Amino acid sequence: MTVARRAGTASDRPHSALVHRDIALVVDDDEQVLRLVKRVLERAGFECVTVSDGGGAHDAAVEWRPDIILLDLMLGDTTGDQIMAELREDFRTRLIPVVFLTVRDSLKDKVEHLLSGADDYVTKPFVPEELVARLRAVMSRSTTTRATGGFAWNWSIRMALTCKWSIGICLRLIATLVLGRSITSLGGKSSCWIAGTTDLLTMI
Repeated sequence: MTVARRAGTASDRPHSALVHRDIALVVDDDEQVLRLVKRVLERAGFECVTVSDGGGAHDAAVEWRPDIILLDLMLGDTTGDQIMAELREDFRTRLIPVVFLTVRDSLKDKVEHLLSGADDYVTKPFVPEELVARLRAVMSRSTTTRATGGFAWNWSIRMALTCKWSIGICLRLIATLVLGRSITSLGGKSSCWIAGTTDLLTMI
């Protein structure tokens, strides 16, 4: 495994840095592509860690805990699909957003990989400004999703304790609020309708 990062920085992730720099892990077996992507991302304000072979991608993700992973599909003895599967199976890395960066530009490839769990799919050659914009958008969506998931879980536990409902019922109640559909049953209780977020907030 070959791992490289921006020269002149500390060996540990800068948790206490005064200015936060999002960490991007870039995995590609083409050294020229790695240098290009690294330069583009560092100019955009990222801290960039590069891995030149697929075998070390998972270990690098565990070590660096990047904010986003940019992953090639064809990596010699392994594939981007295999690496993404490993990342999704590990609780330490499964929430890290993954964006594929590849020369495979068919609509079939794009759809298949987006449906299989990729957060975005960018083809080579890429436009630097578009790549950075896509990464920022994916990171923003990922942050929102994690925050919403944490709220739903904490609220469900609280309602389960105070109202003696099951956590499953509470999660379905939140889903009903989001989807705007009626709940036909709440553990034997009569059907109800959640009109909006105000009603939910008054219950917390």
